[in-house]
Amino acid sequence: MNNLTKKLPASSLLVKLGIATQLLLFLVLMSGNYSYALVDTSTTTISSGNSSTTFGDTVTFKGRVLDTTNIPPTGTLTFMSGNDVLGIETLVTNSSPLNISSMPSSSGYTPPANWNYQCTTCPVIEWGDYVYWVFSASNNSSNYNIVAYDSDKTIVKQVPVAGDRYIAAITDNSNGTITLTGQGGTVNVNLSLLDIAEAEFTTTSLAVGTHSITATYSGDDNHTSSVSNTVTQIVIDVSYTVSFDSNGGTDVASQSVLNNGTATSPTAPTKAGYTFAGWYSNIGLTSVYSFGTPVTADTTLYAGWTINYGLDGTGPNLAENSTGSGYPSISASFTCCQNQDNPWYAINGVFSLNRWTNYGGNSTDWLAINFGSATTFNKVNLYLFNDGGGVQPPGSYNVQYWNGSVWVDAANQVKSPVTPSGSHYSIATEANTLNTVTFDTVVAQQIRVVFTNGSGYVGIVELEIFYEAPIPLGDGTSSSPYQLSNIKHLQFMADHLSSHYILINNIDMANVTWTPIGATSSFEGRLDGQGYSLRDLSINSNTDNIGLFGIIGSSGVVKNLTIDSAVVVGNSKVGALAGTSQGNIDNVIVNNANVSGTDYVGGLIGNHELGTIKDSHFSGVVSGAHFVGGLTGASSASVTESSSAATVTGTGYYIAGLVGYLHSDYGLIANSYASGNITGPSNTGGLVGQNAGATITNSFALGSVSSGGALVGYNFNGFIIDSYASGLVNGSGQSLTEGTAVTNSSWKPYIAYFDSNGGTTVNIRGLNSGDLVTAPTQPTKAGHTFVGWYSDAGLSTSYTFDTVITAYTPIYAKWLINSYTITYNSNGGEQDADPTSQTVIYGNTVGSLPVAPTRVEHIFTGWTTEANGGGTAFDAATVVTGSVTVYAQWTINSYTVTFNTDGGSPVISQTVIYNEMASEPSAPTKAGYIFANWYTDTDYATTFHFASTPITADTTIHALWISYLGAEALVNIAELHQTQVAIDAAYATVLELIDSVEKTELIARILIVQDLIDLTTIEIDDIVKLITEGTLQQKDINQDGSFDSLDVQIMLQRIS
Repeated sequence: MNNLTKKLPASSLLVKLGIATQLLLFLVLMSGNYSYALVDTSTTTISSGNSSTTFGDTVTFKGRVLDTTNIPPTGTLTFMSGNDVLGIETLVTNSSPLNISSMPSSSGYTPPANWNYQCTTCPVIEWGDYVYWVFSASNNSSNYNIVAYDSDKTIVKQVPVAGDRYIAAITDNSNGTITLTGQGGTVNVNLSLLDIAEAEFTTTSLAVGTHSITATYSGDDNHTSSVSNTVTQIVIDVSYTVSFDSNGGTDVASQSVLNNGTATSPTAPTKAGYTFAGWYSNIGLTSVYSFGTPVTADTTLYAGWTINYGLDGTGPNLAENSTGSGYPSISASFTCCQNQDNPWYAINGVFSLNRWTNYGGNSTDWLAINFGSATTFNKVNLYLFNDGGGVQPPGSYNVQYWNGSVWVDAANQVKSPVTPSGSHYSIATEANTLNTVTFDTVVAQQIRVVFTNGSGYVGIVELEIFYEAPIPLGDGTSSSPYQLSNIKHLQFMADHLSSHYILINNIDMANVTWTPIGATSSFEGRLDGQGYSLRDLSINSNTDNIGLFGIIGSSGVVKNLTIDSAVVVGNSKVGALAGTSQGNIDNVIVNNANVSGTDYVGGLIGNHELGTIKDSHFSGVVSGAHFVGGLTGASSASVTESSSAATVTGTGYYIAGLVGYLHSDYGLIANSYASGNITGPSNTGGLVGQNAGATITNSFALGSVSSGGALVGYNFNGFIIDSYASGLVNGSGQSLTEGTAVTNSSWKPYIAYFDSNGGTTVNIRGLNSGDLVTAPTQPTKAGHTFVGWYSDAGLSTSYTFDTVITAYTPIYAKWLINSYTITYNSNGGEQDADPTSQTVIYGNTVGSLPVAPTRVEHIFTGWTTEANGGGTAFDAATVVTGSVTVYAQWTINSYTVTFNTDGGSPVISQTVIYNEMASEPSAPTKAGYIFANWYTDTDYATTFHFASTPITADTTIHALWISYLGAEALVNIAELHQTQVAIDAAYATVLELIDSVEKTELIARILIVQDLIDLTTIEIDDIVKLITEGTLQQKDINQDGSFDSLDVQIMLQRIS
């Protein structure tokens, strides 16, 4: 079988391949006997139970081979997808039982042509999936046609029979034939049944795409090989997982959805103390998810919640009389939780002209929130109401929390302002005044603000309670970036300009006087917004380098960030994101912003000096004097895949929809556009005000321009390639640009824009009225297969080319993500990995590696892309970008040889590779003992041989010691002339003689060399014999011309 990978989910699709590979039979009458001949035409067929299934599902192909000669077919079926072999399977003979029955209903069985009279007295035979019927040409005819039908009631075999008027019986001969007997018994017909052989191939590895399935039968000596003459088309589609993050609510089961299918809205989760507020497509809960949206990737949806607040003022209170909180509303009645201003605070109140008001002459009153469960908080925002009459700010306020028994003042309260303030509601922009209290972090279920009345009653428009961590989590490294969740965290960045940061939620910047990060020293760190938003950025300054950041340095990176609703005012170098940028900006979006200054003013960046701006967008209003652009005021670097929908106004020169002044050889605008209207007196353009030596390619402008050029105000030594403009200049003009070096670019009334959705660039088309859009060369995209062009960003409606264009027309590429095979080669292992291959969608990881292969006496160390261990390591976290074979890497086992010296000097252990030999060390020493040898056991039964014992496991070998003093303790002077010496030893003894010493010195030692029995009484003559026979060193100590027992006695005497 081939190595197609990734397991597909449990639902199983059975694709039946009806294969008749033995050639069709018909009956021929020869010399009064019936015989059979082959029609040389293949009848192999394929049918499919389903035309499509999901990537990951199990698919089973079942093939059948029919035999008409009563010889069971053998051989194999080869299942193929196009020219690719899926698998080769051996046929198994079907031994279906024979069943003869009375005639069943003939519904659905169509008689063969010209044989339309059914024999009503003839039995019916069933053999496996086949039913045999008998028909005649007319009533009382003596010519019959025995017809075999398959399970689909299709005729697969016909046998004409000439004989009696009808067939009286059908019987089983047990050898696979049926006998038909005529009415008079005069005609017998032996009919071979259709023998069946079957084979199945199951795979979980069909790649995404359309497969043409065929099967080939390789026959035996009795059957003809054949190939199916029909083809089954089966489409394997991608399925994606839609997961539901209930954000602390009850679990919601994930859904599997086909590519471009839609998810089903599940039953809403529940969460104590909250009301479900719908599903959102981003974790920041700013984009409501539509369940009619086509699913084209794994998707996570996030539950939104509204807190069930207790803002009613009806519980116990501290007022001196009972009237204070008994009147919680006035003519503008208070409604809880229906008009939340935003989902930006961790715990949020209500913002509207409705208010809670204490009517009564209480000197003390309160407003409380009961969260329903323990909640963490350290900040309160109060929006106080002032109607200029009876409703006035309180004299003071104090935050308390319920500790389970009593109300306790929050510690270290800092109030801003110290004295509560509330503006008069008649001033529309100041009708409600923010009062803030911060305090030490509290974890409690209830919180309240206690007021002392001033000159009137207390009116509260909104009470907000939330938590702000003073120092972000993380350490600022790339592996553990600081996690930003509030204003204090954003301000923290200004003191740590080279660190790594991520946003972990949306942050509201309203009512904050913002000082740009890196206002004097550049920001050289990395900020990943992770798709979250900063809301209501507000800066009003008369200085330079104004924006969320002052200066982004050459090492700085900002990506995946949205700024929603901003008002930014500065002098020179002003932008919503940064006044000046030398770094890399990727996927930063600014919505609904108003940016203004004098010079170098841009919606996103004031002055783009170095680095890149990629896939970034601005909408709103931009105004200034000189160098004013919808995206950036000036740029000498790269701007790609970006756009501006800004209305741009300038009073001086270099005014444009995207970049006011584009200059230098490094200046580039590619695959970008501007759609807003532009007003300016000089060097004004729909896309660029002036292009000085830079390049503009495959870009366009749609907005009207007050003067200059619809695309570029003035092109000075710059290059304009494959770019267009459709906006009018000064109401009616159609000038593309003033200047030269324009290639394949012009003013056109209509523009067709090809959005390749991450694929290679497809040039835009400028079109005249009545022009048709023809299909461009297909783009490419790594890891994807191009599906086609669509007219909507949701990719639900295919675009019809050769259509007359009557307006600006964006056309969107649709892609099908590829799947790739990871093949695991065991590289010498005896047991393969399980599974041996996996299928992975492009850009994903395998998630979990297969069960590792095994190899005798080796340790598996991982996978690499080359068998010799070179190439690239592959593990569960490796991102897959193509099919690849990876090879198991092995380390041969090594073992430790340990030397047990039993109290002797230590011997260093050795590490020995499997099946190699240990090295014999120098003999250890031990006071009072002689080292004898190394043994494998503590019984000293088996000597260890270094030269011939391979190491196959951790091994300990043991030193044997002999105490010669102990062995000779019984030898003394009185025994020298005896014929026997008692030696207390377990072994016989020989002598190691030292020839170089004098007779008066110790010249011999008793060594252990041979195993005898304990406490042996050894004849001195026997010792002589042992020495004579077993030792090359002999010493004639008494110099009598021979080595004998007297020499031994003298030696023993010397030793003792």
